[in-house]
Amino acid sequence: MKLKRFDTSNATTALRSGKPAITFQANGSITMNRHAMELLNLTPKQSRIALHQDEESRKDWYIEMVSDDRGLMVRGKKEGGTFASISICREIWKAYGMQAATIRLNINPNQKQLAGLKLFEIMSPDYEKAIESL
Repeated sequence: MKLKRFDTSNATTALRSGKPAITFQANGSITMNRHAMELLNLTPKQSRIALHQDEESRKDWYIEMVSDDRGLMVRGKKEGGTFASISICREIWKAYGMQAATIRLNINPNQKQLAGLKLFEIMSPDYEKAIESL
């Protein structure tokens, strides 16, 4: 047997991309990194958001900052926000043909005006792979 040791001399921690991103976790927890919080101008325990799915193109998802009480309250700190919704996570997995799993998606920093709403696109894994192959 030949063992290879992993420690601080040869193992690195996860790299941070510096891109706004949202992560949907198997336990229903949804987190946004610091870059997403800044992009959306969100303040923990004060800001609310809504997610939108295009019913004609089920893989297309968007995030919107809202002021009404029906919005999902963002908790956490400036370094990252969090909220929970197992039903949203299930819809994300269903849209991408996945089982319960953690999925991290980037958020397009260019705001779009769709159906009278100011939205940021949550980029699908398919879109990410297409960009990486260019």
